[in-house]
Amino acid sequence: MKKSHKKQLLSVLLLSGVIVFSGTGFAVQSFPMEAKLKQCEVAFKKAHSGKLTVAEAGKARVEHMKLVKELLDNMNKRNADVDISTGESLTQKEIVDNFRVMGRLLEMLAADHEPPEAQWDYAY
Repeated sequence: MKKSHKKQLLSVLLLSGVIVFSGTGFAVQSFPMEAKLKQCEVAFKKAHSGKLTVAEAGKARVEHMKLVKELLDNMNKRNADVDISTGESLTQKEIVDNFRVMGRLLEMLAADHEPPEAQWDYAY
């Protein structure tokens, strides 16, 4: 092999190695977690505002559920991709994002399933 081919091959191998080892970092940054969570919250508030027709509120709720699924799919995929046997772990930001997303989604789920009126008159 010529010397230039060896240098090119070495450069390609080094670049490939860098991409492979940092690929999860690139994938994490490409998903706009903050923006999706904000869109999800807006759709939830819109669906529960009481200012829309039933059809419009239904569309807002469908949009909210679509965004929830997208958030959870992304989060679950990233969590499943972490290979702890190699020493890989989630970053502190990813862990905090996981808790924030789960907390907000649980809060929305609880609000979505509240009884219409609290009943404290337990008759026997």
